[in-house]
Amino acid sequence: MPDLEKAARPEPDEVLGVTGLTKHFPVRSGPLRLRSGSVHAVDGVDFSLPAGRTLGLVGESGCGKTTTGRMVVRLLTPTSGRITVAGRDVTRARGAELRALRRDLQMVFQDPYASLSPRMTVHDIIAEPLRVQGLYGDGGPGRVAELLDMVRLAPSHARRYAHEFSGGQRQRIGIARALALGPKVLVLDEPVSALDVSIQAQVVNTLRELQRELGVAYLFISHDLSVVRHVSHEIAVMYLGRIVERGTREEIFRRPAHPYTQALLSAVPRPRPGARGGRERIMLTGDVPSPIDPPSGCRFRTRCWKARDVCATEAPSLVERDGVGHPAACHFAEPSDVLTTA
Repeated sequence: MPDLEKAARPEPDEVLGVTGLTKHFPVRSGPLRLRSGSVHAVDGVDFSLPAGRTLGLVGESGCGKTTTGRMVVRLLTPTSGRITVAGRDVTRARGAELRALRRDLQMVFQDPYASLSPRMTVHDIIAEPLRVQGLYGDGGPGRVAELLDMVRLAPSHARRYAHEFSGGQRQRIGIARALALGPKVLVLDEPVSALDVSIQAQVVNTLRELQRELGVAYLFISHDLSVVRHVSHEIAVMYLGRIVERGTREEIFRRPAHPYTQALLSAVPRPRPGARGGRERIMLTGDVPSPIDPPSGCRFRTRCWKARDVCATEAPSLVERDGVGHPAACHFAEPSDVLTTA
């Protein structure tokens, strides 16, 4: 596996900044559909993403990672918080301003079968962003052919329809469409989870090659820790709407400090399943709390084996703690080598 950590490499300029990002969905009940509460889908998320780098956003289903991605590309309007792209505040952009923003922010969706129109040819699917932005007349057909080549598809594929392709090919078409406008940031929402393992590797390698060629930044959303480890420079771990740990790929996988991160990593399949000794699986007890009424203090405390009284009264901040070396939102954060095998 190529080493993603380049110690001597200077940090590129930030292209995406997220501060205090929150999304609460109203809960309505009764015959009058009156508001009776809120779903705390995302509750105060902060991160930054430099050019040409990948931030992996991981966590269990329902933790808020997809909602975060949809807010970043403004498919959802945040309840509060701030999103900046290349220094521009785009949090409340609408109309023509939001349309112009689409040149810098694009998304690749999880399901390659549902995200492409069955009524449009591949050429029209990829050309659609160019037409919306009024750019197709300036060499549009040539640009579509270039994009197909970039994702390793033949120019003749442009005349065909989405249903004529495999899942991996469809996802490549979706990537080509997302890259049509030359975005600075690409949000990838579980981009390979619907694909066979061998096809996953091909698509992931294509994404990495494109990043090296174009310098685009990726927000890579996934529950598959093996894929995230392969593609990410940095990783943020989410639980119940909040980031609980953040660090470089090596910090998170070699020295996870938050109990939730340790539990996730302990479930990663072992390279040698029959080896004697080795890793102990951390089994979490209890159900994930409801985002309508999240626990007080630390949201993970109801499933955490380290929980103490302070965890119920004081929410831990996402800060670097003594002996950890990277930010972790736990009062009792302690690095562990849970991936070590005998």
